[in-house]
Amino acid sequence: MRYSRPTERRTKAIDFPAGYHDVRIADVTATTAKNKETQMFVLKLIGSLSEVGYYNLTFGNSMTDENIGFILASIEDHGVEIPDIDFAYNRQTVDFLNGKQAYIKVTTERYRGTDKGRVDEFVTAAEFNKHRKNNDEAAESVEADEADLNF
Repeated sequence: MRYSRPTERRTKAIDFPAGYHDVRIADVTATTAKNKETQMFVLKLIGSLSEVGYYNLTFGNSMTDENIGFILASIEDHGVEIPDIDFAYNRQTVDFLNGKQAYIKVTTERYRGTDKGRVDEFVTAAEFNKHRKNNDEAAESVEADEADLNF
């Protein structure tokens, strides 16, 4: 890379819009929740348009195994073989998740008076493709309606 002096700094991250997205798990940080008792991973997710989102995977509750299962299924749907390791709050899991591609669903949530994208869940390729197909059909319908308006 050749050095080029920066002239301005990006002021804020780009949120994911509501919908389904193909992302890369850019970083996994092992930490504890605010209550200092619940172990969790914070997954930093990067989209194709440099969007940034975070997903908190908490351990020790009734949803942990299901959430890990969908994260792994989403990674597997990107052609990655899932190793036979103990997926838990450990270094092996962090190392495996880092850098992997996955699919997510983002919803909109009001935060401090502003609508923001919130990573709701990881989804499979089938769910992602179904949503994408529905969006393509809706876009074609809008284009057809707009074509009818051309006099």
